[in-house]
Amino acid sequence: KQLIIDALKKCALMLAIWIFMFVFLTLKNISQCGSALYWGLISAVCPFLMLVTCFIVWWLRKKEANRTRPLLKGDLVWSWKQVAGIIAGGIGAGFFSAFLGIGGGILIGPLLLTLGLMSQVATATSSFMLVFTSASSSAQYILMGKLQLYFALWYVAIGFTSALVGQFLFVRIVKKSGKQSFVDFLLA
Repeated sequence: KQLIIDALKKCALMLAIWIFMFVFLTLKNISQCGSALYWGLISAVCPFLMLVTCFIVWWLRKKEANRTRPLLKGDLVWSWKQVAGIIAGGIGAGFFSAFLGIGGGILIGPLLLTLGLMSQVATATSSFMLVFTSASSSAQYILMGKLQLYFALWYVAIGFTSALVGQFLFVRIVKKSGKQSFVDFLLA
């Protein structure tokens, strides 16, 4: 029962962050580029996300202090140095993904590996993050009339089907070979 409550709390937090970012990006997109509102929104988002990150790490550390089970291989013990690294890495990933037009998950996955996460957890985490960012961007494009809902639904269906096929194939490859190195190689 406690696991379900914890999962619901985490989902509620992610949904709140998603709603904030959706509203922020929508306001930014409808405001005039270079206006005071535009630059106010731009300058407010990074401190907000840093505070959210610090809150989440504080919450994880608090839960960690009350942990009853032993640490497992790949469990992170969050230090403030790691928090600074993940914030800097997140800002860098956002910067380079905006500049180069690549997904931030491509950059966050290797960053999570350097923090000590297992490759499956790093892959799942970066994929989970991509769901939220791509859903927010897609919803904005639909609302602004730059993407028709019909095409968006096709993209979702194709992406979901491709993810299922890819997951199925990788599970088979890892089980058959007994090696995680395939996932590590592709993530890196």
